Amino acid sequence: MLEYYDKGTLWDHFQKLKSENKTLKFNEIVRLFRGIVEGVNAIHEAGMVHRDLKPANILLGAENIPVICDLGSLAEASVKISTKKEAQTLEDLASERFPY
Repeated sequence: MLEYYDKGTLWDHFQKLKSENKTLKFNEIVRLFRGIVEGVNAIHEAGMVHRDLKPANILLGAENIPVICDLGSLAEASVKISTKKEAQTLEDLASERFPY
């Protein structure tokens, strides 16, 4: 059985705040970011990548806990990094291809 998230998505939350001329407090931004990073880490530890991570694909659970959704966008990670040298090599390649 799937859980229903009646608070909608993070994007919905942003739009509601905007319409009320409000902003997120710093501690809420950090808490949301941490939750999203923990979710992405769990996906990566499973050898997968999301490929479509955006506010519209983050549901808000109880107490605005972020939950990554649209798992149809998951794909097997094609690059596996296991050493610092491999990470540096990939970073160098990315900076060459995407200098901005």
